[in-house]
Amino acid sequence: MTVPVEVVGANHGVEIFGVRLLGADAQNGRKLLLTVALFILLYVVTKLLGQVTRAVRGHAARRAAFWTGQGISLVMFIVGVIGFVSIWF
Repeated sequence: MTVPVEVVGANHGVEIFGVRLLGADAQNGRKLLLTVALFILLYVVTKLLGQVTRAVRGHAARRAAFWTGQGISLVMFIVGVIGFVSIWF
């Protein structure tokens, strides 16, 4: 019985049903895991900062809370892009 997915070669490339996937190796798998962890971390930080903003400002200053949320989202997006580029390039 053949194994459908194997890790082969010196660079631990991935082979599915005997067909080697180009670019699928241990290094890219590590980069993928780091990218997923980065985006999960950014999501959690964004939600936490949003909660802190709402707790500090309260519901009276809706406009300020909205723009603070927009600023947080923009900063997290920029950090995400820089992190993504740093991991992959």
